[in-house]
Amino acid sequence: MGIPIFIKLSNKISLQQDIDVGRKTLILDLITAKTGGGFMASSKTYLDFILEQLSELQDIRYRAMMGEFIIYYRDKIVGGIYDDRLLVKAIPSAIAYMPNASYELPYQGAKEMLLVDEVDDKAFITGLFNAIYDELPAPKSKKIKTN
Repeated sequence: MGIPIFIKLSNKISLQQDIDVGRKTLILDLITAKTGGGFMASSKTYLDFILEQLSELQDIRYRAMMGEFIIYYRDKIVGGIYDDRLLVKAIPSAIAYMPNASYELPYQGAKEMLLVDEVDDKAFITGLFNAIYDELPAPKSKKIKTN
């Protein structure tokens, strides 16, 4: 099986993957719009890359949800990975840290979040998570069911 190749084209993501079938090679070309109801799950490879970038922070975890990944820092939701994009909550401290960040929808019908463009800069991402932590909402307490 070939290696997936991701090509970003304006508002679309094209995933092209070679699949060997006997002597023939088929090429699947799946194009999914980022907006307007399209859907493309985030890759585990991208998640692993982001987790490595955050490896200097304690208590980073994630939870898979509908093909995407919610990112937690010390039990608070910071944001997530949506369509292989790192998005964080659009709170004042995040806006101050990234004043030129673009607002993007993680999925149709959701609140806008901030796109983190500087994912290659480990110090930047670590600084961002530390800068916004205190302003993030506390985790919701779990209700205990009683009969």
